[in-house]
Amino acid sequence: MRITKVELYDVRYTAAGAPFVMSGGKVVSDLEGVVLKLHTDEGVVGWGEQTPFPSYMAAHVDGAREALRVLGPAVVGADPRDVKRVQLLMRKALKGHHYARSAIDLACWDVLGKAADMPVAHLLGGVLQASFPVIRAIGIDTPDAMRAAAAAFAEEGYSRVQVKLGDDWRLDVERARACLTELADVETVVFDANTNWRKDQAVRVVTELGGRRYVEQPCRTVDECLQVRERTGCLLILDETMCRGREIWSTLAGQAPDAAMLKLSRFGGITPLRQVRDFCEEMGVPVIIEDGGAGDVLAAASAQLAASTQPEWLFSGSLTNVFVKERLSAVAPRHEAGRGTLPAGPGLGLGEVDEDLLGTPVAAIE
Repeated sequence: MRITKVELYDVRYTAAGAPFVMSGGKVVSDLEGVVLKLHTDEGVVGWGEQTPFPSYMAAHVDGAREALRVLGPAVVGADPRDVKRVQLLMRKALKGHHYARSAIDLACWDVLGKAADMPVAHLLGGVLQASFPVIRAIGIDTPDAMRAAAAAFAEEGYSRVQVKLGDDWRLDVERARACLTELADVETVVFDANTNWRKDQAVRVVTELGGRRYVEQPCRTVDECLQVRERTGCLLILDETMCRGREIWSTLAGQAPDAAMLKLSRFGGITPLRQVRDFCEEMGVPVIIEDGGAGDVLAAASAQLAASTQPEWLFSGSLTNVFVKERLSAVAPRHEAGRGTLPAGPGLGLGEVDEDLLGTPVAAIE
């Protein structure tokens, strides 16, 4: 089997609700992305996607599109089932740009699963949990608005809720307390500052809240985050700093976090993220599987990884297509009562992709 053509489609997603606000003034509303269709000489096609949150990740849709114009010729002629070789070809063609590599990697895994007539999860170690918990996030707002969102998520049955903080630390304490009044029966609540607290601010917030709280990436560096944990006894989740292979190995082998957020786009797709996921399992570090973008292709890939993770080491899955209205696939995974479910079909499990919604390709690389 050989890759014969790579087509790129521009896609624009409409936010499913009000703009989602994170620390440092980062706002997620309507999104632009690139959807990739990978053709093979045997008629099997694979789908990939990159729809970045540009105010959050070091990624932009124009950069993804142009990077894929460079990466596409490098993989045409390769066997998409040789996922590691495809990664090596992309690495030789273009340094960095992991978020763009991710789109091609996802499409290759989609082809591999379809060729084997089984879900990708089977090829990642097996379906260990067809249904898995997903985390839902509350964006920064007034304490009352955040309390209302917390109440809604608790009512919907979420067992894991993430509360975005990282603004004025005093107001953050009010926001957190407001949410906690509605989340008393929720199993796990995570407070996420997205690197925007100073150490002293993080310590103050955690101390004011009391108890052993889950705190996600309170500061910019691993050392600062570890110092916050040492001073407060919080349960530390690392996210933004989980992006470089060798740095991750040293972090996990040293003072490991209490959980790790793993994003497809940061690593370059399923192939490299699977290695980190498996290493975390071996080191006893629970993982959250998600991506820093939105869309059905990304949600389906995240579901395949979550379903093939040992249940005791999956902190939660995350399906970011919850942020947008448009649906490329009628059978892509969705949030249902606080859980996600592995799609039943082969490959990523997307079934028929709505190509009418995608329109005409903006590039065809042969």
